[in-house]
Order: sequence, then C-alpha cells, then structure tokens
Amino acid sequence: MDVDLPFSARYGDLDSIVQPIDQDFPKSAVIGLCHLLSDLNDKGYLYSSKVEREISRLSRKPLTLPSALGSMPAPYTPRVFEGLDALPWFRIYDLCERLSVLIDQCIPNKAFNNHNDFSLSLELQAAQTYLHQELNLLFAEENLAYVYDNGLVIRRGRKNTENQIRKVTTVLDASILRNARQHYIKALRFFRDVKEPDYPNCIKEAVCSVEAAGKASFPDAGATTLGDLTKWLRKNRQGVLPPGVISVITGLYTYRSGGEGVSHGEANGGNVSKELAEFTLSVASSTIVLFYELNEAGEDEASLF
Repeated sequence: MDVDLPFSARYGDLDSIVQPIDQDFPKSAVIGLCHLLSDLNDKGYLYSSKVEREISRLSRKPLTLPSALGSMPAPYTPRVFEGLDALPWFRIYDLCERLSVLIDQCIPNKAFNNHNDFSLSLELQAAQTYLHQELNLLFAEENLAYVYDNGLVIRRGRKNTENQIRKVTTVLDASILRNARQHYIKALRFFRDVKEPDYPNCIKEAVCSVEAAGKASFPDAGATTLGDLTKWLRKNRQGVLPPGVISVITGLYTYRSGGEGVSHGEANGGNVSKELAEFTLSVASSTIVLFYELNEAGEDEASLF
C-alpha cells in the first residue's frame, strides 16, 4: 500500500528533496521512531520491553531487564532512545525490520474479552497496517532513501521507476521469462541493499535480464548476446520497432560493456551512480514488457498491461 508524501516532502527544502538521506539515520529520525514505538506500546501492539530487549541484542549488550516485562505492557523509558541513538544507522533499520516480528509475538498475549482467532487476525492486520503506514510516513518526513515494504526496508526509487518495477514483475511471472526474472531479481537486490548497494552489478544484472527476455521472446533470432539480438531486430522487426527504439536497447548493451566496473572493468564508460542504476532499471523494465508484448505466445496475457 502506498503512503502519500507529507507536505514537507512535496514542498520542503529543495536540496533535501532532490537528495534523499543515504547511509544515515539522523537524530531527528531517531526521535520520530521513538514516538512511533511509544504509540505502538500505548495501543498494545508492541511492548516497550520487547523493543529494549531487541536493541540490547542488536548492540550485543547483556540483557538487564526483568524477564516478567516481556509479557506485559510497560511504561516507555528513555532507555529506548538512548539505545537507538547508540546504534549504528544500519542497525536501526535492522530494528525497523524486526518490528513486524515483534508485533506478531506481542499481540497474541494481549488480553481482551471473548478472544478468538478471527479477532486476533484482525488485530494483527490492524497493527501491521499501522506499522507500515507510520514507518513509511516517518521515512518520507525525514527524506530517508528507503521504504518499508512487507517487513523489509528497501531502497526507494522514483515513483515512475517503482511503477515500472511493479509492472515488469508481473510480466516476469511468465514461464518463458524464468531466466530474465532471476537476473532482474538480482538487479533489484543490488539496488535496494540498505547497507552496501552495488550499482555496477545492478546495471549488469538489469541488462542481463533484458538480454534473457529478448532471447526468450525472439528465439528465431538465435542470438547469444543482446548485441546480436538488436542487429536481428533492425533487420527483421523494422516495421514494429523504430530504429530509435532499437538504439535505446543497443545503448543498454553498450553501457553495460563500457561502464566503469559494470562488465569488463573499462574506465572510459563513466562512473556508475544511483541515478544511472535507477535509470537502467527503469529502461530495462520497459524493454522486457515490450519484448513480451511482441512475443506471439504472450500477446493475449500481456495485452492486459
């Protein structure tokens, strides 16, 4: 589910809007997270004692809390802020990912009358929905370079890129695109890694996914590389693919081969940045969908997109 951007993210300081905060979890964000954790405690979704224990585990400090606190709500304490503030930034994101699991542990212990499986399921769903919305709101307010999605903190892209990713992942469910899917998933993992994003390998795997999708969609081409495929497309699909579109696909192959550290380690292709990796992901997504739509076996299913 999407979360609308707050006013500050839409119309705030231009520099912060253009450049999201990467590899950091500022103190203001720590304070905002503490307020969210306090709300979760007040709602009975997540006990503060559980959070303190998890912070101790992440910081590898001895556990000093009484064991009884783990099974009942406890007042929120400054120790949570102190513990969070002392954690490395990437460990705080680890904690954010653990919150979903901790909620699942706490809510079954929540006491209320006429408890049954149906009400428990609704309570869990409400708690997880609240966590998802509030964490993403916090990340957006603080202009962090990440989003919370299904229990994972992942690197966010521009809205257009994320839309393209959602679209292509549906198409990649087709059996003929199995190899392309494997490469594309690797590309996403390299791009979305919170601690150490790998943009050169993101680009490499994204272009590999286009290559695999092209070979699967046009088996008559007998292509072994994306370069071979684009030559075949120029000759055999001129009426369907304009030369300019084929040139874009050729450009992906050229960039993968010449980009610094992407494929052959050449230094004359320019440095690889997050922006270039995201651009490649977006173009790769559109190209895979296009290839699949032009494949006769996939025309009926792909026309839905």
